[in-house]
Amino acid sequence: MSSAPTYIGWRSRDPKWPQQKHYSGKPLWEPEKLYMMIRELQPGIVMNDRAGSLGAGEWQGDFSTPEGKVGEFNVDRAWETCDKLCSGWGWEPDDPMKSLRTCIQLLVKVAVNDGNLLLNVGPTASGSIEPRQVTRLKETGAWLSEFGESIYGTRGGPFPSGPWGGCTRRGNRIYVHVLDWPEDFVQLPPMARKIVNSRGLTAREATVRQNAEGIRISVPPADRQAPDSIVVLELDGPV
Repeated sequence: MSSAPTYIGWRSRDPKWPQQKHYSGKPLWEPEKLYMMIRELQPGIVMNDRAGSLGAGEWQGDFSTPEGKVGEFNVDRAWETCDKLCSGWGWEPDDPMKSLRTCIQLLVKVAVNDGNLLLNVGPTASGSIEPRQVTRLKETGAWLSEFGESIYGTRGGPFPSGPWGGCTRRGNRIYVHVLDWPEDFVQLPPMARKIVNSRGLTAREATVRQNAEGIRISVPPADRQAPDSIVVLELDGPV
């Protein structure tokens, strides 16, 4: 785990913040000193990058936290997308809520890019979770109960994701997640490992062809399952 940097002084907050009238706190803080104190009190702690940017080439926390957007494909640095189930971080009556399709595709887009998803749910004034939000979370959980092997315990890749979707991997398996079919097939780059078996996880039928030009995957239109068509590729060795 990386160590905290040497303390080098005060840092200014974002110059745009004075226009945010709801914020009345001090305009300056000491992120380096804060990081050092936390690491001294709890050496094994994992810290994000929210205490302040220390500049290019300097310590940026143990992991990154892109907010309200899916992080870019990155297998070298841990990251976590922070997003919300409704339009606001706190609870509001009749606040528009993400559809089940959006929730599942958000989760998949994060997983194929090798990140973690933190999905915010704002409690009501009584501290309870709104029933409709509970229902949406249970629906997402039901999808994971059926297809969670393609998400839990996986890493993103080995191929970069694209507008069509992406891949997760574990052991000798690659899970190809197709969120949007651009054509009647998806073309993946060539790889050294040989595909020894393939099957549809969401579909009854999937055709996979591997040659020197790459891997071509197709699923009959009637068998493509929204919001995610998943095809499993079993290889002759670890990915």
